[in-house]
Formats: sequence, structure tokens, C-alpha cells
Amino acid sequence: MVRTPYLSGKPYWARLSPLLTHAEDLASASGISELRLLTTTITDFFPQAAYAAVNRGRASSGPQASMQFAQLCPASAVCMMKTL
Repeated sequence: MVRTPYLSGKPYWARLSPLLTHAEDLASASGISELRLLTTTITDFFPQAAYAAVNRGRASSGPQASMQFAQLCPASAVCMMKTL
């Protein structure tokens, strides 16, 4: 997810909650049973949505090979996981 001007002006939780729920519903309907994300800024939001911080090394080789995981997000980004 990224921030867009369209959603500016509302608290971040109000902007993200519907988007996150929709993404989770799509993932679940596609047979995905676990979601992971990286965040550097809103680590307080995701636990409210049942995500837990996990060690980045716990991620399987697929996510670790992604551009976001390997290059775009800094090592300080928190890895969070949710089982659907």
C-alpha cells in the first residue's frame, strides 16, 4: 500500500483499514493463508489488525527475494505477519 493524495486528510487507520481488509479478503479468496508486510512508520496500526512483528529472517525465500524485501525497504523496516 502507498499513500495517495486522494486519501490525505483522514487518520491513517481510517484510510488503511478498508484497504487492508479488502487485500486480506482477496488473499484469502485466492487460497493464501499468510500475509507478511514491511513497514517503517506505522507499526502501531498493524497489531490492531492482528499482525504480529516477526524476525525478518523468518520469512521464506520467496519474500526475501522480492525487490521490496531485498532492496527497497531498509533493514530497519519491521516485518509483520498475519495468518488468515
